[in-house]
Amino acid sequence: MAWARHDLGLLARDHGDLGSASELLRASLRDFRQLDYPWAVAWSAWGLGTTLSAQGRLEEACPLLAEALRIYTRINDPRGVAQCLEALAHVASERAHYESAARLIGAAAALRVRVAARQPDAEQARSSAVERVLARALGPQDADTLMHAGRTMPAQQAADLAITVALGAAPGDPDRSHQVPLTPRERQVAALVASGRTNRQIGRVLGISEKTAEVHMHHVMSKLDARSRAEVAAWVVTHHLSAPAR
Repeated sequence: MAWARHDLGLLARDHGDLGSASELLRASLRDFRQLDYPWAVAWSAWGLGTTLSAQGRLEEACPLLAEALRIYTRINDPRGVAQCLEALAHVASERAHYESAARLIGAAAALRVRVAARQPDAEQARSSAVERVLARALGPQDADTLMHAGRTMPAQQAADLAITVALGAAPGDPDRSHQVPLTPRERQVAALVASGRTNRQIGRVLGISEKTAEVHMHHVMSKLDARSRAEVAAWVVTHHLSAPAR
């Protein structure tokens, strides 16, 4: 019954029914704890952790993913370790710790190759989504370099990095604003967009006309290949820019 709840929970998760998935996986996790079945506890903790992560409930997801990772490491289950590294790469990406996320994606890929454990389609889709975020946040070349570094990372070092992500103690990414060819004025405009200002309000803060602010905004979106003000704001958060004082 516990395994049935586990499997139905993963099926619900992969079909987007996260509420039902959470209930089923919590029940299977409770049952496996009562049975004192560590390997199965790890499976249900991982499944519930990924479900909560998909709901944006990272603070609840992280202890479960860390527990699963510790069990898989202790019983020497490389596939289980790999799927926990992938799940915590998603967490790191959501918290804008892109370098840690890239290394974890690479380390997980190396483990899967080592034991010939192909990702199921649903997990592959999630990892691919993280990789697209990394390519945009870091640039394709830097993202590939960091994922390669993860592939060559010792397994214990990768697990330690994943645990620091789960604990919220992963190292922050360096300021990359200098790598994007925005002028100082354009960086000010981008930061003001992230603070929620309209073009008219940006003009007032910077002492320029609304039309000039609009031109700057057009240049910013073009250089960042951003399709919306929200994407500009996400870039600002990633690069730790602060809005200028009035």
